[in-house]
Amino acid sequence: MMLDLDIPWDDQKENLKDQIIELPIRKNGEIIRMITARLVTFWDEKHQRSFAFLTNEMNLEAKNVAEVYKQRWQIELLHKQLKQNFSLKYFLGDNSNAVIIQIWAVLIANLFHLASSHDDELGDHRVEELAQAMRELGVSDHRFLGNGDIKFRDSGMMGTEPNSAPDVFWQADLETAADLLVQVIEEVAPHILITYDEFGGYGHPDQIQAHRVAMRAAEKSAQWQIQKIYWNVMPKSVIAEGMAKMKELGSDFFGAESVDDLPFAKDDEFVTSVIDGIDYVAKKMEAMKAHATQITLDGPFFALSNSLGLQVWGNEYYTLVKGEKCEPFNGQGRETDLFAGVVL
Repeated sequence: MMLDLDIPWDDQKENLKDQIIELPIRKNGEIIRMITARLVTFWDEKHQRSFAFLTNEMNLEAKNVAEVYKQRWQIELLHKQLKQNFSLKYFLGDNSNAVIIQIWAVLIANLFHLASSHDDELGDHRVEELAQAMRELGVSDHRFLGNGDIKFRDSGMMGTEPNSAPDVFWQADLETAADLLVQVIEEVAPHILITYDEFGGYGHPDQIQAHRVAMRAAEKSAQWQIQKIYWNVMPKSVIAEGMAKMKELGSDFFGAESVDDLPFAKDDEFVTSVIDGIDYVAKKMEAMKAHATQITLDGPFFALSNSLGLQVWGNEYYTLVKGEKCEPFNGQGRETDLFAGVVL
């Protein structure tokens, strides 16, 4: 017996079939009983082939079944690499630190080949990380500037060698990059635009350039005018609370002694709007975890959420730079709906 399950439309591009099947259990050639299982057929766009997963898990969404198998296979590959590089006897001792060091050595070796000085695959790897993060958030339309025809490389921090390479985003011609974004704006016709502040969040050149390109594109768009533009902002009061908690735990906050040492921290008066996203913060954390080459699970980002609770990341703060601030307001006079006042 085979029963097709309904698959949500958003998953059609990845999941080909989701079926309940009956499998026979045989003894001496005869069927003695039937067991119920689930067969999920998944299309892998990257490798241009389908994969079939058999499971007795009936409650997960089809795409999550495929993701579980993917993660399990990655674990199997890690175990294989460990066995290939280290003798089993090293894992039978009582020294857990030695085992952890060896595991990290394999993980680092796996990432080392991605660097531009070696196989130069870090960009492709981060494309996959972003795709996974978007899946966690339920975002079905995310794009790269230039739609893949033009590729801008990671710029690296100011003063580093990669920052001066001609093909990095920081070195991109502002007008050319803005024209590419204008095409997206005039296709999508967004009512609001959110981008980094003029400092690019924590000062990364790519984020500063993203701010410049976004603002210039909004200015150049002739066929569509965006009604409200916001810059995300990190208020000093929120950062100060996090720093105090980190110090209690014996850890620093990116090496800063005071919130005034952090150039990206802004006075609370810059906050015009705040969004309460506590209902979605668990998804937000899963999306952040997807960026494994950029955020470590034992770093300050997740240490802060473990100490103060996930609610520390529940609010998102913005500065309105175009458009009118509109009610509803919270007790501090801040907007609580970014679309407030937008004319549809």
